[in-house]
Amino acid sequence: MSLWYKPAAAITWQDVVDFCDAGYTEGVRVDYKEDFPDKDKLEKTVAALGNTLGGVILVGIKADRVTNKPVAPYEGIVIPKGTTERIDKICLDNIYPSLLPETIAVMRPEASGRGVIVVRVPESVQAPHAIQNRTAIYVRRDDHSDPEELASLGWIEHLLHRRTNPEAKRLALRQAAIERVRQTAAFTPLMTLAVSPTYPARPLQPDRAVLDWASSGRYSQGRETPIQPCAGGVFQIRRGRLANAPDTVIRDYMELRSVGFAFFSDVADVRKPGKNDYVPERYVEQKDLIEFTLNGLADAHAFLAKLGYGGTVTATLELLGVAGWGIQLENGMPENVSALSRDQDVQAEATVVEPMLFTEETARGLINQIRWAMGFATESRASPLYQGLLRDAARRG
Repeated sequence: MSLWYKPAAAITWQDVVDFCDAGYTEGVRVDYKEDFPDKDKLEKTVAALGNTLGGVILVGIKADRVTNKPVAPYEGIVIPKGTTERIDKICLDNIYPSLLPETIAVMRPEASGRGVIVVRVPESVQAPHAIQNRTAIYVRRDDHSDPEELASLGWIEHLLHRRTNPEAKRLALRQAAIERVRQTAAFTPLMTLAVSPTYPARPLQPDRAVLDWASSGRYSQGRETPIQPCAGGVFQIRRGRLANAPDTVIRDYMELRSVGFAFFSDVADVRKPGKNDYVPERYVEQKDLIEFTLNGLADAHAFLAKLGYGGTVTATLELLGVAGWGIQLENGMPENVSALSRDQDVQAEATVVEPMLFTEETARGLINQIRWAMGFATESRASPLYQGLLRDAARRG
């Protein structure tokens, strides 16, 4: 597991070495400090990270002045007893409102008393965080010579909106995408997955970069299914006919935005229990739902990596038009004929650090939330199915 998200108690010296060997450059989300910071330096970096995208500070690692990458060998520093508590106190006493990072002392096995202090700072919903007697608000920028700068009035306004209503922009993007495809749910259940930075703000890359990535071969195109540019990103529509629909409907839809928003929808394949032919039985096949979820998480993970985003993300899985519907297992049989959804739409949500997005754990959590919302009291136990579909989704690149 990566140092970005590995549980604190499980982090080893080798994890620190691997992180440094990966060559992460100091910038918006990473900071190296050769020794324990001077007065005001630590709280400034912690507050700036919390005000931007969050990140990690490694105290005891030297960075090259030209490349801004870690310099081997990684010696670490002497870590006296109580150092992590000292960092906590510095942050609590000097950052307003309080911002308490996760601080881990990682010791070198072959050097008694020496190690590296890993400080993980979350992207904060309580931002803006001020220092210097509550008078200065800093943010991180991708300038290696001076990575912290005073926040502009526009950015402070964004931070205040992020604090008061952090979900507004993300929800608006998701709701607008759903409205584009909702008509299809009148004829058959519709699966949707939206993934976005938890606090989407400004474009992460130019719109052209989104179009270039989407057109690079990941998504097949045809004369009737081109990838089309739109304000802030791209979209693709595939239409088809359903037996009980008066006209063609949107069978699947993809939308990508330069702020890091990714949205996917598809009709739920409906099969009669025990048969493979399509008939109007009221069961959503669990395998299709798992496959759709994993493929969407894989695509969103690759898209966010292309945009250079590694912060906190929120994934929302939703089934539309499922009132009175149940779930069918991969063996073709309904799991529980008495468990049917009472709600027209059911929703699941997970907020994770981006490297944890495309994992069985995240997909399983979303699927189980959907199951519970539809009336199933037990979790999905289809582990081999998850693992097989996870491998298939990973091959998408």
